[in-house]
Amino acid sequence: MLTTGTKFSGRARAANFWPSVLAGLGAISPALGCSESLPLPARAAMVAARECQGLPPSDEAASTIQAATVVRVGSTCHTDYCSGVGQVYGVTLVVRAPQGVTAEPFAKILACHSAMVLAGTAPPLANDPYSLPDSWVGIGVKEEAGYFDVTLTGDSVSDNLRILQRAKALARSSTGEPPSPAR
Repeated sequence: MLTTGTKFSGRARAANFWPSVLAGLGAISPALGCSESLPLPARAAMVAARECQGLPPSDEAASTIQAATVVRVGSTCHTDYCSGVGQVYGVTLVVRAPQGVTAEPFAKILACHSAMVLAGTAPPLANDPYSLPDSWVGIGVKEEAGYFDVTLTGDSVSDNLRILQRAKALARSSTGEPPSPAR
């Protein structure tokens, strides 16, 4: 049997393989846009440009958001009973739908508003749980029996706690009484 070339052990092959893979990744990452990250406001402005297409001006959108009455506020939590640590993973609002607005346009209005606030091109509303000035808020809206179930999630537990505090304050201000727990 005739063999040519150098025979490498498993370690030698790995030693030659990984540096070449890493060098290749380093060469293509700038082409993929990985060389530098855009600041959060710039990324939010790009999202706002996409999400806000076909929507009314921001003052009309803000009026639509303010016309929605928060009926219930709840949170998705996990408690580790061994350590006693509780974490808030998200916030759920039950919102009375504004007149003539369905779930899909309402979700788009909320996403547009959130991105514009994060980009710094729109002011936050009073007690605004739909946006944070320094972090993304994930927004989901489902329609159920004339109400919207709005799910809000932050990037961290502390963001979710800020969203929960704002949601409770918004519910108090829109109904004049403490919010009832979500169903």
